[in-house]
Amino acid sequence: PKSEEQTYLLGLMDRLLDEFSNPGDFCQELYKSYLFQIMVMLLTRGFEKESDEGNANIYFFAQNTIEYINDHFHERITLDELADMNFVTPGYLSRIFKKATGFNISNYIQTRRLIHAKKLLCETEDSISEISEQCGFNDSNYFSVVFKNDTSMSPKQFRKMHS
Repeated sequence: PKSEEQTYLLGLMDRLLDEFSNPGDFCQELYKSYLFQIMVMLLTRGFEKESDEGNANIYFFAQNTIEYINDHFHERITLDELADMNFVTPGYLSRIFKKATGFNISNYIQTRRLIHAKKLLCETEDSISEISEQCGFNDSNYFSVVFKNDTSMSPKQFRKMHS
């Protein structure tokens, strides 16, 4: 990998090792997130060496999208915005992201937000509404429903269990 890619990969691996060394209540989700990012980057590098430029582009777009989501999950993110960033149509980006990762974009965004919410619930005394907002959910009631669907407990129950 190029030097900036090496730096990025090493940073992900450091975060992964740090989670192994100091596991938190949501460490499984973080393991998956870091490993997923590493996998996409390595797959991208593998496909770039192949002569099939189309496959390399698919993984390049997926990697770009994942990096953007990880940096901006706490903000409002739209499919149109992600597509514009990659200079492709929304439908095309949706298809290639799913093909490259096995996830649809909205599920990835939601999962990333929930990982951060679990961390905040365990590490802060912020209210559920504040955490909801910090994680990019516009409505705390919607956040609670999504959270409960993911964990089978409310954010309040999760905090109580993990504090």
